[in-house]
Amino acid sequence: MRQTMNFTRVKNFLSNYTQTILLIIGLILINFGVLALLNVGAFLICAGLSMIAVAFLINYEKKEVRQ
Repeated sequence: MRQTMNFTRVKNFLSNYTQTILLIIGLILINFGVLALLNVGAFLICAGLSMIAVAFLINYEKKEVRQ
């Protein structure tokens, strides 16, 4: 019974946050791609821009939930 509950929780989490998980994985892959092709400075810039983009998305989602 406990295994079924855990499976259901994982299934619900993945179904609710699939887009978010894919976004984060995509940003991580882009960051590592920049690191592999360029240098550490470009990687840090790309990582910073990715974090800013995620912050804007979170802020936008919170505004939608309030309305």
